[in-house]
Amino acid sequence: MESSKKQPLVSIIIPSYNRELYICETLNSILEQTYTKWECIIVDDGSKDTTIPLVQEYCNKDKRFKLYCRKKLPKGAPTCRNLGLEYSCGEYIIFLDSDDILAKHCLENRVSYMKRSHELDFAVFKGKLFTNIPEDSQVLISSNRNKEVIPLFLSFDIPWITLNPIYKKSSLLINNIKWHEGLEGFQDIQFHLLCICKNLKFEISNNTPDCYWRFYEGEKIGNKLSKLKYINSNIEFLVIIKSYLTQAGLFSKEHQKYINHFLYQKANQIISEKGDIKGYYKHLIKNQLKSKREGFIEKSFFYTINLSIKPIRAIAFRLFHFLYWHSKTIEIETRCFMTHQYID
Repeated sequence: MESSKKQPLVSIIIPSYNRELYICETLNSILEQTYTKWECIIVDDGSKDTTIPLVQEYCNKDKRFKLYCRKKLPKGAPTCRNLGLEYSCGEYIIFLDSDDILAKHCLENRVSYMKRSHELDFAVFKGKLFTNIPEDSQVLISSNRNKEVIPLFLSFDIPWITLNPIYKKSSLLINNIKWHEGLEGFQDIQFHLLCICKNLKFEISNNTPDCYWRFYEGEKIGNKLSKLKYINSNIEFLVIIKSYLTQAGLFSKEHQKYINHFLYQKANQIISEKGDIKGYYKHLIKNQLKSKREGFIEKSFFYTINLSIKPIRAIAFRLFHFLYWHSKTIEIETRCFMTHQYID
């Protein structure tokens, strides 16, 4: 391997919050890297357990570990990641969660790839899911090499997640690419789509998997996002994504189809949890995710299909179906989704 003076520095940025059970495994996997010129920036989000003293032990033993505590609002991983980016000194950036694990060759593999491909702003590498220990699953992350990734993100068939890419720091700074602070879910999709909308050049590597994402029934925010109280955050996410795509001149009818699918699922959930469907559609119209006409028709439909009188439900469904069939603003695929979801 080249001498350390010729090696570019890699900054690994990790937000942490109450991760005493897992963060040592993450930091140990960084210590074991065959590539040695790295710094690991841990930004704690106000842990109440022993996460901070555990991380401090690593900092005391190895100066490449650096611990910071978030002192600005809002709380959350996006704020911590942005702070980590500000504090970083590396030429390359990797974002990890505090329970991810890197294979020993990960940094060496990624740096070599980026040095061979000077034109790239970032590259995406395969990983695997795991539950208890790496390699206890053969499920791949980022195995799809199709570069038409926007439809995949919008349909939540996610082509890659937070730990898969390595970025040139200069590309992120020049294009003012940051994590959206305050967004309670889907932050990684927001960040990845922002990179694409800013026209960053990337490749999806076909190398062997070099990282592991922990899958468990824990306190990941993704496990909570289907709950009613996160509906507003879901809407905010769609507004942000639609804004990115529109400003980049990339937004299409196909993309609207995926947004409609997502919104219908949320409306059905609100009805089933006896939530405020009127307020939901008012919010959609205000944020231009639905027209007033669409909002009125859909809201009326969702109200009526939940009536206990079956003949009324049947009439309502057919009326709704007729109105949508004659609407030029609604995609056929969306109508098919509704038909499949609600017909007796």
